Amino acid sequence: MREHPVHSAVGLQTKRLFHFVNENYGLENIKLRRLKVSRHDDLNDPFELLALDLSDKWLRGDLTNFERAMAAQYGVLCFSQRWQNPVKWGHYADRHRGLCLGFDVAADLAAPVSYTHRRLRGLTKKISSVALDQEITKRLLLTKFVHWRYETEARLFVRLTEAKRAPESELYFEEFSSQLKLVTVIAGAESTIPRLRLREALGPLAKCVEMFKARPAFRNFRIVRNKDESRWE
Repeated sequence: MREHPVHSAVGLQTKRLFHFVNENYGLENIKLRRLKVSRHDDLNDPFELLALDLSDKWLRGDLTNFERAMAAQYGVLCFSQRWQNPVKWGHYADRHRGLCLGFDVAADLAAPVSYTHRRLRGLTKKISSVALDQEITKRLLLTKFVHWRYETEARLFVRLTEAKRAPESELYFEEFSSQLKLVTVIAGAESTIPRLRLREALGPLAKCVEMFKARPAFRNFRIVRNKDESRWE
């Protein structure tokens, strides 16, 4: 996780962040102690790295070069700052049948996304490489259209040369560590995964990782913890 384009120093403070995933990939992540690193061209927003007003055709060319350089060198781990939004469970956790993995992440490694109604203007410096001014790079990496705001997203950028690459694959992974520490596993409201199966996947981590099942709230449109343990075998 060193020398990524937003932050570089590793501090002692952490923040709790959440990663939504379907059951199969969630169990695999837990067993293998890792998260898949997303490439920029795999993300679900066609405006990734394109938050600038691109009316100037020369700027469009420069940004294309910047985008290619970034995609070749860096990947991203995507998290949410909250887990209670039912829309996130519906979109990213297999319609509430998947899992939400809670991590304590080194605070200076994870950066929150900013949301805006308008494309960014006034950033007129030439964009030609990842050596771009840090502040402009940060804004490009962390700016999205306001309708994505429900995600309350935070991102952790990973240099691909430092990530673990799967054999005979284009996939990259970041391993769990003191900077990416699994602390909570939440089973979705519609999940059928048994508690025992999660414990088996966690192995020795079961002693220090909290597990619980979610349910729809009774008084508002939130997902909450199901305190009735008898409802989860």
